[in-house]
Amino acid sequence: MSQSTTRARRLGRSLELLLMRIKQHQSPNASVRSPDFIADVDTGERREVDIGIHVPTANGETFIAIECRDRRAQQSVE
Repeated sequence: MSQSTTRARRLGRSLELLLMRIKQHQSPNASVRSPDFIADVDTGERREVDIGIHVPTANGETFIAIECRDRRAQQSVE
């Protein structure tokens, strides 16, 4: 892995942690995980999201996934 790629990952991780802290303060009952893993609805494969927010509701749970990206080119799901 190149030095610039490693540096970009570290900078992206700082943003993930900042967003996670903000969301925790907005909804104290929420469970916030970074990273989090969810099942792909089409393949059933396990997928990583940068931040997963699980908020308990009267009907079960609301799930919010946040991806932190800073890319010039279009990215695939992989």
